[in-house]
Amino acid sequence: NHDFRRGDKIMCLRNCWMPMYSFDKFQAEYNPDLPDGGRGHVENYSPMPDNQLEIVCNGELGRVLAVSDAAVVVRFDAPERLVFVPMRKRRDGEERLANGDGEAGGGESRDDAGSKSDFCLAYAATVHKFQGSEVPLAVCVIDDGAGMIASRELIYTGVSRAKKACVIVGKRATLLKQIKRVALPIRKTFLRELLAGESV
Repeated sequence: NHDFRRGDKIMCLRNCWMPMYSFDKFQAEYNPDLPDGGRGHVENYSPMPDNQLEIVCNGELGRVLAVSDAAVVVRFDAPERLVFVPMRKRRDGEERLANGDGEAGGGESRDDAGSKSDFCLAYAATVHKFQGSEVPLAVCVIDDGAGMIASRELIYTGVSRAKKACVIVGKRATLLKQIKRVALPIRKTFLRELLAGESV
């Protein structure tokens, strides 16, 4: 058993290669005797030819389409694809890669298959976990107790996750105080050199 249910929104926690599954097999095998015609059953989806793999990146959001005790099928967008997520624990070699000790800078080798431990429910997420993703509407909570972690950079990251609108919940005075704090006073982006055409 696991925490994921059909329809859940989940997030990828690290870059990992996942088996791609077919979109159309469930339509060909529609069974009116099963709930929703069997669309919520993992066995009604099939692997892509040649066991094709697709990378799912840290911070990507997906929707669970089908669930079994052993696996879930998840739909990701941009690009649109279905992936198969086994509900097993990560093996020793995968743990090593996830910690950055393996190939491709850690966590990006095609041998680095993902599993349940690489995904979590995503009905709410921290700004750190969500950076790199985007949603139509973001709700950012401004907390008096955030202390030294709250800064202009953190709030900008949270607000910029929203494509259409962002709602900020909290005290105006706290927000004004937090955006005055600059966590990274010195940054070297090499932007000036790149604009000048210099090699960096």
